[in-house]
Amino acid sequence: MRRYGWWSIVVAFVAVSVAGCGEDEPADEPYDSAPAGWIAVTDAPSGVTVALPEAVEAQEFSGPALDGSTMEGRFYMVEDETGGVAFGIYDTPPEAYSLQVGIAGAAEGMGGTLENSDPIEIQGRTGIEGEISLASGSGLVRHILLDEHVLTLVAYGLGADADQVEADMRLLTESADLG
Repeated sequence: MRRYGWWSIVVAFVAVSVAGCGEDEPADEPYDSAPAGWIAVTDAPSGVTVALPEAVEAQEFSGPALDGSTMEGRFYMVEDETGGVAFGIYDTPPEAYSLQVGIAGAAEGMGGTLENSDPIEIQGRTGIEGEISLASGSGLVRHILLDEHVLTLVAYGLGADADQVEADMRLLTESADLG
């Protein structure tokens, strides 16, 4: 049984308020980097493509950015009883976004504790990764600064299977086409 309400918790870490659900259909296209059984999902406004276990509709959100402007974006998530994977696109320039504040807020929004965070580089882009402990599992969150957007990748698992969370994050990251 899939549930899709968790995305609102993840976007809460950047102090946005959920505006509603999107009507856009995801792009279902062959993608060379997609793992077997996963499908490429493209965020049309940004051109970013990430593989997910199934096609999902965009969940749109808007709310205040850290600089006081309004930030909009879309979130794509697949969940089941063992955990979930997702990616989000924030329509905000990198200079209006704080990686450290975002990753700390992700932990808070997920109801977890940020165990550590480290700078990362994905396809030549600056980012941050946070390891988050949850009451019933663990999660990894990555924020990557793009030219006019911020990409968020999320993988979390319920139970003690941190290896699966890491494998899911690796699949999300390796499948990402940053447009």
